Amino acid sequence: MKKFEELTFRDDYMFSAVLSRNLGICKEILEIILDRKVSDVRYVNTEQYFKFTPESKAVRLDVYLEDEAGKAYDMELQAWDEENIAARSRYYQASMDLGLMARGRDYVELNESYVIFICMKDYFGQKRLKYTYENRCIETGIPLRDGTRKIFLNAKGTEGKASTELKEFLDYKIGRAHV
Repeated sequence: MKKFEELTFRDDYMFSAVLSRNLGICKEILEIILDRKVSDVRYVNTEQYFKFTPESKAVRLDVYLEDEAGKAYDMELQAWDEENIAARSRYYQASMDLGLMARGRDYVELNESYVIFICMKDYFGQKRLKYTYENRCIETGIPLRDGTRKIFLNAKGTEGKASTELKEFLDYKIGRAHV
């Protein structure tokens, strides 16, 4: 077990502690990852818990955020090796959607949602800094436009276009040089 003085941003406790206490940092990190402006973050909850039935598998999101536009974000720090990360991201996205949808609401009201994994490993083997997934038609490539995205940052990545800010975030906050 590490002493408090030895903790870095890539330790679960520090990651959650920093993000839960500063909406400005949450917004800045989202803007770096998404490479676009984000409306002000209005809600942050670390360890957001979803369990919908006694028989269903519960999910605990590391850092759950909502912005003023109603978009929902889950930021996960993936510090250990887990091969089922794609299926896990699907379950997390589905859990977020169930949590966002109140009885009686129309599906068109379902807010955009993003699941973001900050990984110490390249799960997709292409050496990219960032992998962004959305649902698309296999035959045509046309996006489904269902408002969901899954983003995987690769701390070991070297390929692909990425902003200077994203590279610096991975280098200095996540410690890419030390992964």
